[in-house]
Amino acid sequence: MAGAEPALNTRFKFLIAVCLALGQPAWCGHTLTPQQQKVLQSWLVHHTEYHPAGDEDCQCPEDIEEMRTQSVGVWKPVPDYHPYIATGDFNGDGTEDFAVVVVNRSGREGSYALLVFNGPFNSDLASPVFMQPHLSLKYHGLFYGPPRAKPYRLVVGRFDSDSGAILVPHGNGYRLMVAGEEAGPGSVDTPEKEELRLAYELILTKCRGTACHDDPAAKGETQISLDREESELYGWTFVEKQAGDLEYQLRFFAGHELEKKVYGRGIRIGFAGRTRGADSKQVTWAEKRFDARNWRLFPTMSVAGTPYSEGQEKITPTLHVSFLKVVQDLTPPLPTKRELQLGYELTLTRCKGNSCHSDAAKKGQVRLSLYYLDPTASWGVATATENAGNVKYEVRISGESEPREKGFERTLTIGFSGRMEKLSDKRVTWAAKSFKAPEWRALPKMSVSGDPYTEGDERVTPTLLVNLVNER
Repeated sequence: MAGAEPALNTRFKFLIAVCLALGQPAWCGHTLTPQQQKVLQSWLVHHTEYHPAGDEDCQCPEDIEEMRTQSVGVWKPVPDYHPYIATGDFNGDGTEDFAVVVVNRSGREGSYALLVFNGPFNSDLASPVFMQPHLSLKYHGLFYGPPRAKPYRLVVGRFDSDSGAILVPHGNGYRLMVAGEEAGPGSVDTPEKEELRLAYELILTKCRGTACHDDPAAKGETQISLDREESELYGWTFVEKQAGDLEYQLRFFAGHELEKKVYGRGIRIGFAGRTRGADSKQVTWAEKRFDARNWRLFPTMSVAGTPYSEGQEKITPTLHVSFLKVVQDLTPPLPTKRELQLGYELTLTRCKGNSCHSDAAKKGQVRLSLYYLDPTASWGVATATENAGNVKYEVRISGESEPREKGFERTLTIGFSGRMEKLSDKRVTWAAKSFKAPEWRALPKMSVSGDPYTEGDERVTPTLLVNLVNER
């Protein structure tokens, strides 16, 4: 409508009004000046299919709060931080430019667009010199300026990550580059190996009587692959070290966890110390888990092992681990699922006196998800409910992989419980048994029998049979 005041939506006006009061450093900011706001308004009035992206479009409230308040090493708080606004001299001409993210009202996947406007702004009518539509920028933000190295470049990427796209000046405009290639529609995350880098030190505290001293036994750096498509070693790394009379295996694990739609980080550190030789045995062991919202917030982590004797000395090993760097932290999108399809059969052996026969009571299949972020199933556990005679059975199957010195050991635990009439009634039978193999496909046909119970004038013994149907 001619002469009408173009309007941003209410949430965006409020966002800008509040942030203008905060002020901004000379090299960058995350709020718009009144003139920049008018330029954006002018563009939006002719592109009504878009609205400005607000903080809530990021779905990252904890990350935003940490950007505004947390100080970690050289990374200082940015009190005015908003993920989809950045100002700065992007092209090095000495004039402030600004970048914003807008969202297509269609709400489809990849509905975000990045706009860059070059200053100076002598009128309200200015067109973006760069626009990249069809981006997936949920959980992402815009970042610019120190402590990154000069020349400063606008970065579009995930929080707590070295991954992302870089806005590079090109002629009178820009190119959005990802790993040396021009970005297209979709994700701006760098399609490279993800890696967490840690520093470690193993200290042996040696005591003879009341006299003790610390002996640095091993020190170094290690990397943990966070590439979910790489292999089943995702998240694990091992370091072999010799210290005194023992051989140590240092173990490190890192992973993301989804809780209430928020991604957290977990690091598990530990070690096992064994004597050398053919009759090797474990004499010390330790493991401990640490959690934080972001990798950079992890403190120096320590875990002490069980003491052991070496000659006349009593030795207590302690492992210290500190965070160094994360490269390409690509939390979502989620990895490809892994699952087992298992067939089960519940048989009842009924005996009256010395006469017995078996009934194939129930038969079926369950899906066991081995993917710990699977929203459609409980990770590592599959259940089924069956009625057999007067008893209601809950069949339960669980699986897990545990690291060993060479590869992984798979464990599948099968079992059931049976209760009269309904699952809340008295339990009359129960069973559980674990089976181990180096690979899931190497598991044999498995069976476990439960406690006998009486039904009428018969004595009933239930048995659960389980076999692997498919692994994918």
